[in-house]
Amino acid sequence: MSAPRYRHAARTGNRGSRWMDVRYAGTCKVCGAAIAAGERAFWDAAARTVTCWSLACCEADGLTRQEWQGSPVSGGYVSVRADRRIGSGLAR
Repeated sequence: MSAPRYRHAARTGNRGSRWMDVRYAGTCKVCGAAIAAGERAFWDAAARTVTCWSLACCEADGLTRQEWQGSPVSGGYVSVRADRRIGSGLAR
């Protein structure tokens, strides 16, 4: 007979982590700013934390990627928000 399987065991990892309009008020895990219900924030489902929309907080939490903007000659890379976490983010 095999060990019983539990439904909540599948909730580990990065599933569910995404940018969203949060349903409940929270606090940014990077800067500590208040995030009101309905504001855009990144929800980390595994850690059950939120990161605010500030680009500095996004960079600190691994939520940015480099994108080329401007002409091929005089343009440059700029940080833009990514759809999902790119780096490891802050230590939990």
